[in-house]
Amino acid sequence: MDFFDERVLAALKDGKPRSFTALLSEVGFSHNTLQQHLERLMAQGLIVREKATANSFGRPKFAYHVPSKTMK
Repeated sequence: MDFFDERVLAALKDGKPRSFTALLSEVGFSHNTLQQHLERLMAQGLIVREKATANSFGRPKFAYHVPSKTMK
């Protein structure tokens, strides 16, 4: 786990789901850097991506959070 992974996990430690855009502004990484680290953390089972409820048409929106069993 590197600095970027730790920053993402720190941003999600409160358990509240966050959109990609919200995380992007909170951690201050580039779009691609955040995407890579989210994918890696999901593959390790440290975070979860869930489809958010949509009130409009278009691309689906996703929220990221730490699964409750992982939070300590």
